[in-house]
Amino acid sequence: MKEALHGEEGEQLAELIRFQYPFAMIDEFQDTDALQYQIFSKIYHNETASGNVGFMMIGDPKQAIYRFRGADIFTYLKAADEASERFNLGTNYRSSQPLVEGVNRLFDFKNSPFIYENIEFLNVGAAKKNLVFQLNNQPEPAFRFYINDKDKSTQQDYAKACATSIQQWLKSAAENPVVFPNESKAENQTLRAENIAVLVRGYTEADLVKKELQALGIASVYLSDRGNVFESNTAKELALILQACLSVTERPILNAIATALFGLNAAEIHQIHQDEIQWQRWAEKFAEYQQIWQRQGVLPMLHHLLLAENITEKLLSRPDGERKLTDLLHLAEILQQAAALNESEAALLRWFEKQIQDNGRQEAQIRLESERQLVKIVTIHKSKGLEYDLVWLPFLGNEAKDPTKAGKQKKLFNLYYDSDEEKTLWDMQDQHLNELTEEVFAEELRLLYVALTRAKYQMAFVLPKAFDKKWNALLYVLTQGEIGRKLDLPANWDTQPLLEKFKQLLPNDVAIELTDVLQASEPLTLNVSQENLSAEIFQGEIEQDWRVTSFSGIEQTHQRKAYLNESAVKKSLIFDDAKDYDALISTENITENLTALAHDNDEMVLDFPRGTQIGTLLHRYFEKVPFAQLAEKENIEKLCQDLNLAEEQFAAVQQWFAQILSTPILPNNDLTLAQINEKQCLKELAFYLNISSHFDVAGFNRALATLHHLPSEPLQFDDIQGMVRGTMDLVFCHQGKYYLLDYKSNFLGETLKDYDQAALKKAMLEHHYDWQYLLYVVALHRYLKTRLPDYDYKRDFGGVVYAFLRGMNGSPQSGIFFDKPDWQLIQQLEELF
Repeated sequence: MKEALHGEEGEQLAELIRFQYPFAMIDEFQDTDALQYQIFSKIYHNETASGNVGFMMIGDPKQAIYRFRGADIFTYLKAADEASERFNLGTNYRSSQPLVEGVNRLFDFKNSPFIYENIEFLNVGAAKKNLVFQLNNQPEPAFRFYINDKDKSTQQDYAKACATSIQQWLKSAAENPVVFPNESKAENQTLRAENIAVLVRGYTEADLVKKELQALGIASVYLSDRGNVFESNTAKELALILQACLSVTERPILNAIATALFGLNAAEIHQIHQDEIQWQRWAEKFAEYQQIWQRQGVLPMLHHLLLAENITEKLLSRPDGERKLTDLLHLAEILQQAAALNESEAALLRWFEKQIQDNGRQEAQIRLESERQLVKIVTIHKSKGLEYDLVWLPFLGNEAKDPTKAGKQKKLFNLYYDSDEEKTLWDMQDQHLNELTEEVFAEELRLLYVALTRAKYQMAFVLPKAFDKKWNALLYVLTQGEIGRKLDLPANWDTQPLLEKFKQLLPNDVAIELTDVLQASEPLTLNVSQENLSAEIFQGEIEQDWRVTSFSGIEQTHQRKAYLNESAVKKSLIFDDAKDYDALISTENITENLTALAHDNDEMVLDFPRGTQIGTLLHRYFEKVPFAQLAEKENIEKLCQDLNLAEEQFAAVQQWFAQILSTPILPNNDLTLAQINEKQCLKELAFYLNISSHFDVAGFNRALATLHHLPSEPLQFDDIQGMVRGTMDLVFCHQGKYYLLDYKSNFLGETLKDYDQAALKKAMLEHHYDWQYLLYVVALHRYLKTRLPDYDYKRDFGGVVYAFLRGMNGSPQSGIFFDKPDWQLIQQLEELF
C-alpha cells in the first residue's frame, strides 16, 4: 500500500480512498508504526486532501508499550507534532480519587517523568469521588506497601508475600462483609477471588505467584498476551474432527474419534473399526454433523457434536478439562467468525489448518470462561485497557534489564532510534548505547504507568529493603528522577524513607508495613457463590416427526410393524439384521477354525466365513483397492490376514476374486468389474434424499403394486418427513449409460443353485433390497439431472446391479441380479420426495 501511494498513480489512489472514506479515526494510535503512519499521512495529510476530509488520532503516549511488536513511540510523537489541533482528556473514569491523586503525585515532576521531554504528564481528575474499599469494617488505603524484612530479597519472597496477602483478603472477606461503594450508595458484597488481579511481566513471574497461591488453596488463571489457542493440542484435534465431518470416510473418522476430545480408548476404537453396526452408526453420525455444518454453520454443528458425544462431561472429568473445553469453545467462535470470510466448508478447513501451521498470530489470547471465579494473573501488556478492583504488583522492585543483552548473552547488534534520520537503525559498533538505554528506560516507565492505572480501589506492592545499584522504574519516580538514566547506580536506595516521603503527600491513603505481618494460615476452601441461573423457556414449536432415516431404518420399522401384525412363530426371523453388507446371515464367530474348510474352491467360497464384520471388510476392500488389483497376491494376502483366514486358504480366495472379476455383470454384455474404468466410476457415493412433505407410504405401495417388476410386499411405515440417507457402493458409466451397483456377501445356501436367478430374486424380496435400490435410483436420478445436460432417464440410466459375491463364478449372470425400474415408477416415486 505504501509503495502504491508513493508511486506514479499514488495521488489518484489516495484521492479514491479519501472519496470512499473521507473521515478516519485511529484508536490506540500510540501503537502505530512508521510504515502505517506513512500510509495514513499520505492519504489524509496530503496537500490535496482538502474539503470535507478529516483524520483523528486517539492515543496516549504514556501507554505505548508494544515496542516488541513494532510499535514506535517516535511515530506517535511525530504525528502529534504534525497535527493541526490537540485535545487532552482530563478525567479518569476507572479509579478512585486517592488512586488517581497518588499516580498524579508519582509522575508530576519536572525531571522528564517519561525520559522524553515531549511526553508530558498532565494531572487528571477522578470521576468517581467516593470509592473507598472497606475491609474488616475499616477503610483500606489506596496504596499498601510491604517491605521485605530480609536483607536480600528473592523473586519467591515477593510471590509468597503477594499470595499471603491475597489469602488474608479472602479470609477476612469470608468473615466480614466487604464494602465496594459506588458514587450513590454503599453496596455490601463478598470479596471474591475474581476481584483480584496480580500483574506480572511474563510467565516466569506468573508461575511463581500461581504456585504460591496454589499452596494456600487459592485457584488462579494466567492470562498472557502471548498465549495462543492455535498452538494447543485442542486446535489440532478439532482440525481432525472437521476433516472427518467434511469427508465422512474411514480414515478421517478414525482419526477424529481417536482424539482426546472423544475420550475413547484403543480397545473401543478397534471395536468400532471391526464391528459393522458400530461403524455404520459412527459414519451416520459424522454424515449428520456434515449436514448441520452445511445447512446451519460450523458453530451450531460443533455445539451439536459437543452435546451428542458428551464431550463437555468427558473433558470436565479431567484435571486439564476446563482449559481444553474453553479452548474448544474459543476455537468454535473463531471458526464461526472466519466462516463469513471463506466460501465453503473446505475453504474454512484449509484456513483453520493454516492458522494452526502459522500458530494463529492474530488470535493471540486463550480465554477461560470461569476466570471470573479465579484470581487473575495478568501480564502488564495484557492488562492495558482493562480494570480490576484490587491489583497486586509484586515484582516492581526488580532491576531493569541490560538493554544490550538477550538473557545472559550479549546481543550481536542493537536497534536504536535516530532522531536526525527519524528512523530506527542498527547500532553496529555500540556507538549509541545511551540512546538505546533511554529507549528501554522510557518503555519501562510507560509499563509502570500502565500497571499503576489498572486498579479501581487499591494497589498492593512488595518491595526490597533497599533498591540495588541498578536503575528501576519505580525507584525513578519515587526519587523524582534523581537517580538519572544510567543502568548502574552509585549507591543503594533505602525503600522506607522513599515510601515515607510519598506517604507525606497522601497521609490517609498510603500504608507501609513489613512483610512479617503477612502470616499464612491453613489453605483456604472457598465456596464460590454461583449466580442462580435458569434456562429460558422455549416458546417455539418443534416438528416431532422430522428426522433423518435410511433404508436400514425403514426396513427395521417395517419388520417391527409386521411382527405386531403376525404371529411370533411365523415371524421368528423378523429381527435378524437386514442391513447392507451382510443382511440376514449367520452370526457365526468369524474367528472359528477356518482350516477345516473344504479344499474344493466352490465349496470354500460358499462356506466362506460369515458375519457383519466379513461384509464390512469385503466392502472396504472393493472401495479401497482398484478393480485391476483386486486379485493381486499382495492385496489378497492382506485381505486374508484381516479376515483371519488360514494361509492355505489364500490361493482359493485369490482364485475366487479372479472369478468375481471375470463375471459379466450386465445382461447381454461382456462387461466385468475388471473392465470398469476407475476414472468412470464413483465409489461409496453418499447422498441425502429430501422428503419435502410427509412421506406417503400408501402412495409408495400403490406405485410398487402397479409398476414394479418384482412382487414386493407392501411397506409398513409411519408417515415421515425429513431426509433419507444412504451410500451407493458403486456408480459407473459404461457406453454412455450410468449404472448403480451394490455388493452383497450374503450367504444364501451351500450350492451354486442357491445363487441362480430365482434364488437371487427371492433374496431380493425377502430382504427388501428392491426398496433399497428404488430409493437409490431416485437419488441417483436426481444427481444425474443436476450433472448432465439434457439428461434422459430412459436413454442415460442403464440399471441396477446387485452382485452377490458368493455366487459369482465367472459364468454370465452368476450371482448377478439386474433390474432397470420402469420410468413411470421412478417418476411417481420422485414425486413422493
